Amino acid sequence: MIKTFEEALDICDYDIKERFYYLDDLLCELDDEIMETSAEVIYADVDEEICKRLIESDFEDERERLFKTNQRQRKLAEELDYLQVKYDITEDLYEEMLFNILKNID
Repeated sequence: MIKTFEEALDICDYDIKERFYYLDDLLCELDDEIMETSAEVIYADVDEEICKRLIESDFEDERERLFKTNQRQRKLAEELDYLQVKYDITEDLYEEMLFNILKNID
């Protein structure tokens, strides 16, 4: 009689276990990437504010840096969207695997 998740996982075929562990690792990696990218978005927002204030203080050369910062913000926003969708898909696959493994528990 199987009573725990670990026991249910132990009786699974090798490929199922590997897939489950890979999805688990991938979720952790994606979570880290999302956190890092979110931090980069915050840094870009701060950089943008600094550039704007420098421009207001008559440092016109900062317009080019502001343009590059805005490009970076757009790229980071796209990256964050991509990572979130990838995370959601991976999470769905992980949950499917988890539920299929849990079916083996009596």
